[in-house]
Amino acid sequence: MNTFMEHKKMSNTSTSKSSLEVRSKSLQFGSGYNANPVREKLLYISSNQMLIPQSPTESFSIQLPRSYQLEAVELCHVAIPNVFFNIDSSNQVVPTNLGNFTLPIGIYTSNSLPAALNTGFSSVGANVTVAYNTLTYRFMFTNSGTAAVTLQFGTGAQNNPHTMLGFYGDDVILGNSGTISAQIPANFLPFQSLFIDIPQLTAGIGVGNNSYTFIVPVTANSGDYIMYNNNKLKQKICLNGIIDLFRFDVNLRQSNGSLAALYGDDWEAVIRIWYRE
Repeated sequence: MNTFMEHKKMSNTSTSKSSLEVRSKSLQFGSGYNANPVREKLLYISSNQMLIPQSPTESFSIQLPRSYQLEAVELCHVAIPNVFFNIDSSNQVVPTNLGNFTLPIGIYTSNSLPAALNTGFSSVGANVTVAYNTLTYRFMFTNSGTAAVTLQFGTGAQNNPHTMLGFYGDDVILGNSGTISAQIPANFLPFQSLFIDIPQLTAGIGVGNNSYTFIVPVTANSGDYIMYNNNKLKQKICLNGIIDLFRFDVNLRQSNGSLAALYGDDWEAVIRIWYRE
C-alpha cells in the first residue's frame, strides 16, 4: 500500500502511531461552573491506519483509542491523490456518422487525448485531426476530407466524452475542408466533487437520492493532490442528539454513490469534533 503522508504537513498538529487524537481543549460557556463542559478535539484520519488490513483505501474502518460523545463535527483538511481516470466506461465512446470508436480507459492530458482521438478517427476512415489550443484551452477539429463528419454527441452513444472535449452534448458537424473550435474550454477533471461518507454521522450533503457527510471539490488535475482546507468552505454538522463515536467507517464516493477507486493509494483527513466526557 502506498502512502503520501510525507508530502503534506499538518499545521498545528502532532500525531503518534498509538493515537489518532491530535489536539483537544475544553470550552467553557458562560461564567458559571460546568461539570460536563463541551470539549474540542482534532481527529486525524488516514487510510493507512485502517482497522482491518488490506481493506480498500477508499473504504475502511477506524477505531479510536476511546469513545466520544459527539455534539458536532467539522471537516478541516483533506488530501487525496488524484489517480482517477478521466476516460472510463462512462465516456470512452466517440460516436460518428462513419461509426464509433472507443478510447482506451486511462488518464488523458491535453497532449495525449488529441493523439488518441486522431488514431480513433483514422480507424473509422475519417480524415479528422484534433489539436489543443493552449491559448483558448479548447480542442480544434480539422476535417481534411471531402465529406462532412458528424460527431453524434446528441443522437449517438451517450457514454461519450463531449463534456471533456468542450461540447454541450448536441450533434456537431465537421464540414469538409474546415476547422471548428470546441464550444467551451476542455475539462480534464474526472468529476467535480468527491464525497466522504461516514455512516455513523448525520449526513450533511444530499446529491440526488444519496446522502454524504462531507463534500470535497475536485480542483486538481490527474497526478496532483486534491486538497481541501476549511479556510474557504466551512462544513460543520451539529448532530441531532449526542452520538457515541468509537469505531466508524470511512468511504470515499462519487456523486452516484459508487466508491472512488484509489488503487491502493492512501489519503488523509482531519475532522474537528465537539464532545462531552
